[in-house]
Amino acid sequence: MIKQIASEIAEGRLDSMGIYAALRKLAAYFMAKRYGCVLHKGLDGVDPTTCNICPSIFRV
Repeated sequence: MIKQIASEIAEGRLDSMGIYAALRKLAAYFMAKRYGCVLHKGLDGVDPTTCNICPSIFRV
């Protein structure tokens, strides 16, 4: 996903709103797939084994 966004930016196929939308989609995917759990645990002490907030909010 990151390579695709970078390629589209480099080729000029995304304007500023397209870049914004692509990055929001990437962030939602990141959270839905639980890739941010380690970060949340470190910052907030959230237990990733019992938390299901991000996957329920950021469904992909």
